[in-house]
Amino acid sequence: MFIYKQPKNIRLPKYFLLVFGMVLLFSPQMAIPQIPASGLVANYPFNGNTNDVSGNSNNGSITGGVALTTDRFGRTDSAYVFDGTGEITIPDATSLRPANAISVVAWVFLTDTATWPNVVCKSHSLSDPFHSYILGTDNWSTNTQWAFAVSNGGAGSLGYTDEPSGVGMNQWIFLVGTYDGAYVKIYMNGLLVKKEPKTGAIGYTSSSLRIGSAGSGANFNGKIDDVLIYDRALSDCEISQIYNIDQPAALTVTSNVTNVTCFGGNDGAIDLTPSGGIENGCLSFDGVNDMVNIGATDRASDSFTMEAWFKPWGPHEVDPESISGFDGTLGQKYLFGPVNGIANATAGVSVGTNGISVYEHGTGYMPAVAVYAASITNDWNHVAVVYDNKTPLIYH
Repeated sequence: MFIYKQPKNIRLPKYFLLVFGMVLLFSPQMAIPQIPASGLVANYPFNGNTNDVSGNSNNGSITGGVALTTDRFGRTDSAYVFDGTGEITIPDATSLRPANAISVVAWVFLTDTATWPNVVCKSHSLSDPFHSYILGTDNWSTNTQWAFAVSNGGAGSLGYTDEPSGVGMNQWIFLVGTYDGAYVKIYMNGLLVKKEPKTGAIGYTSSSLRIGSAGSGANFNGKIDDVLIYDRALSDCEISQIYNIDQPAALTVTSNVTNVTCFGGNDGAIDLTPSGGIENGCLSFDGVNDMVNIGATDRASDSFTMEAWFKPWGPHEVDPESISGFDGTLGQKYLFGPVNGIANATAGVSVGTNGISVYEHGTGYMPAVAVYAASITNDWNHVAVVYDNKTPLIYH
C-alpha cells in the first residue's frame, strides 16, 4: 500500500456517483454510540421500574397485566411484558407535548396481533382525531404494519405513515417515528422505511401518555423496552446511532458524545429512482450523468472513513500510485467524486470490476494516491477507505 503525507488538509467528498450501491460516511474513531441528549423529554430504560430518567420526572404507573421481564440482552427485570390487558400510564405534562416536531423510539417484541397493538400513544379525544401522536400497528391493515401518526387536533387531521414489510413477530424490532413539520416518517431497525407529507403543529388535550396501549381494545401483547421521546425529529444518523447501542449495559445519556460524530446538513439532492425493498435503501446510477450532491457543510477532514456497498458494471482506468499529475480526470467511475477543494484537497474513490483507487483533487493535481488493482466481481462488494492523518488505506 502506498503511504504518504499530503501537505494540505484532506476533506470528505461532495459527490457520489456513477455506480450502484449504498453509501455511509463515518467519523474515524467509532466507539459505543450513546443516546443523544438534545431534546430528550422522556427516557424509560425499564431497569426494574417505570421511572423516567431524562430528568423531567415523567414517571409511569402500571395498570393491568404488565410485569418485568428479560430484555433483548437476556438481563432480568430490564423490560416489561404486556399481556394484552395492561398499560403503563404517564400523567400529562408540558414536556410531553412537543408542538412542531417529535421523535418516539422503542424496542418491541410483538407476540400477538389479535388486538390493535400500540406501543406509545398520547391520546387526544374519544373521537376523530383520537390521538396527538401514536406509534403502533396500523389497524386499517389488520395490524400487519407498523405505523406512526401525529394530528393537529382537528377531525381528519391524523396524518400517518406505515411500513410495507410487516411487523416481524416474535423478534426484537427497533422502531422510530418522527415528525419534522414537513414529513411523518417511520424507521425499522435503523432504516427509513416510509414517509408521508404532513404539516402543522401537533394538537393536544390533557390526556395521559400510554405505553402498551391506546385505550380499550388497543393493547400490546409482548415486550417493550427503552422508550425515548424527543421534542425534535432525530436525524437518520442519530437513529442509526441509537440502534447500534448493543452492549449489555444501561443506555447512557450524554450531551457530549466525543467519539461518534454525525455530520449534519449533508442531505443529498438526487434525480434517481430508489430501488430495493427498503425506501431509499440503495440507488441505481446510469454511469453517464447521474449523481448525488451531498453538500459541502460540516465535512470531516484529515481523519475520516468513506464506506459503501457497491455493485460495479464495468472496469475503470487503473492509474499508478503517485502524488502528482492529473490521472483522475479520465476513465474513472467515481463512487465518491473528488471535487477540487481549492484551499484543501478533496478525496474521492473510483471503483470498477478491475479495482479500487483513491484520488485527491486540489489545485494543480489529481493523482491516484492509493490503488487496489485486482479483479472485483460485478456483484455486491464492500469498500472502506480510511484516512488516518491524511494517509489513505483501502479495505475491501
